[in-house]
Formats: sequence, structure tokens, C-alpha cells
Amino acid sequence: MMIKNSNKSTLKIYIRLAVFILLIVSLLLIIYLASSQNSTESNRLSSALAQLVNKETSSRGKGVYLKLVRKDDVFTGYCSSNGWFWHKIRDPVKAELKRNVLIGLAVTSRSDNKLCTAKFDNVKVNGIAPSSVQKSWIGMDIGKVNIKGSSRHDNGVYTIQGSGTDFLYGPDGFHYYYSELDGNGIITARLTDMDDTHTWAKAGLMIRESQDAKSKFVDVISTPNGLVMFKWRTGSKPCYKATRVLDNEYNILIRKAFHFLEFLILSVLIYLLVSLLKAKRGIAIAAALLLCTVFAGLDEFHQTFVPGRTSSMLDVFIDISGALFGLFVINIVLLITSKTRRNQKYKS
Repeated sequence: MMIKNSNKSTLKIYIRLAVFILLIVSLLLIIYLASSQNSTESNRLSSALAQLVNKETSSRGKGVYLKLVRKDDVFTGYCSSNGWFWHKIRDPVKAELKRNVLIGLAVTSRSDNKLCTAKFDNVKVNGIAPSSVQKSWIGMDIGKVNIKGSSRHDNGVYTIQGSGTDFLYGPDGFHYYYSELDGNGIITARLTDMDDTHTWAKAGLMIRESQDAKSKFVDVISTPNGLVMFKWRTGSKPCYKATRVLDNEYNILIRKAFHFLEFLILSVLIYLLVSLLKAKRGIAIAAALLLCTVFAGLDEFHQTFVPGRTSSMLDVFIDISGALFGLFVINIVLLITSKTRRNQKYKS
């Protein structure tokens, strides 16, 4: 009889071990698949959770802040939903434009028989006040356009209307509101509204060598559906681009919380698995924390090989914090459970 009970007990332990191993492998697979998404599809599972909690995801082409930075021949594009926390669209790119260039706002309807109206505010170039921008800037159509565009400024709001086929592979067709820039510079603006004349209509910031329709350029733009693009064209080479869907900070916070939860659960599963092997509490805690730290580091290292993704020590810190909190909670729960059982046994 004791042998049968012993066999049943051993079988239960094996079943529990198998279940914990299966759960741990499944969770690691979820983490891997989430971190394997490119910059546009970044963390699909947590983004889906964010959309369930907050339906107003991404800026949908309105209210997005854009920034374009030139330092010698290196250009960097940024986007933000509030103008405070900036997200790099991709790593800086090298584009050999001449020292004296044009810098300003660009709009194309992507449908040459329509005008796309885009509105900007918070426009700044190298710290120049908006009143100075109005005096020194020029509006003109670049390339061949079917409908003449326009640009105007009123109380800090810049309204640009442009038709044209696009500014991508060339020759370009769009409306440009610009000034001259000598050397390094930064331009920022908030795109408050734009017409949905085409899925690939564009409005945003551009640094350009000349008014020629085939000129070299670098830009940061948004489409009506909220896709932010960082594009550059150098000489006879085709136009290169990187894209990013801008989420508001609320959604980003939810995704970080999902990261925290993933490693909280992972640490608890590993702790329980090691405990089933009759390991002491200290060993189980150390093993769970060590493995979670290794997995967090490998996850971020893996993202350096995913197009449009970069590793982040902040994410590693969030993951480890989740693991520590999970270990704290499971030990408190086990301590309370153990104490309750002892009290019940004492009373009986």
C-alpha cells in the first residue's frame, strides 16, 4: 500500500514538473515571438492588449510631433506624441548633402488632381521664433504638379496645401515651404491635421539640397493613417526609408507593464519548478532570478538583429523588476499558506 502511495506521489511530482516546464517553454516562446517583430509590428501581443484597454491608439496622422536633426552629414529622425519624449525612428543615416541646404515643411496629396491640406504648429528651426519663420520662408511647388499649392501662416499655425505625385523615388511633385540652412540644424513641428487624399499622402519635415525635382533630400513625414516615415535620397541612388507606427505614451506604458508581467510569471514558474526538485528556498530564488536575468539580457541582445529594433537597458531593468516582484509575491503567499496550515493542524 505504501509503495502504491509512493508511486502516486512520484507520478504527481513528474506531472507537475512537466506542466511547469511546458508553461515556462510556452512563455519563453511568447517573449521570443514578441521581440522578433520589426519596428512597425513591435511587440504585437502587448500592442494588442494596449488596444483593448485604450481604443485611441497611435496618432493617426494628427497631433504627431516630428523632428529632423542634421549634424554634418549625419541625419536623425524622431517622432513624439507630446513633444517631450522623443522616439528615434531608426539609427542615424549618412547622407552627403552640401553645406547650404533648404529646410522646411513638405506636403503631397499623392493624387495629382487633389490638394492635400496639412496644418502645423510649434514650428522651430535652430531656435528661430515663429514670427521670424514667417518673414524668411518661401512657399513653392517642387516638380510638376497638376494643381498649384499654397502656404500661409496665421497666429502660429502653418497651413500648407500641396498636390503632386509624391517625393520618394523622383522626380518629385509636392509643395514646399522652406528657408535656407547653413550647416548643422534642427527642425521640429507638430502636424495637427492633414487631409486623407491617399493612403500614401505625406506631410512633414524636409531638408533638401535644391528646388530641383530630383534633388537629394532627407525627411521625416507622417501619412493620414499615422505611419511615420524617415526617408532619404542621395544622388542617383533610390530613396531609402524606415517606418514606425507612433503609439501614445499610454500604450507604451501598457506594453512595458506587459513586459513586467511576463517576467513576473516566468520567475514564479521557475521558482516553483526548482522547489519541486527539493531545492532550498534560497537556491530556488537565486536560480529563478539568475535565469530571468539571463533571459532578459538575451531577449534584448536578440532585438539588435531585428530590423528597426534596438536593445534597451531600461527593458532589462523592467524585466528583472518583474522577476523580483514575482519572487517576493510567491514567497509571501507560500509563507501565509504554510502558516495557515500549521495553525489548522495545531487546532485539530
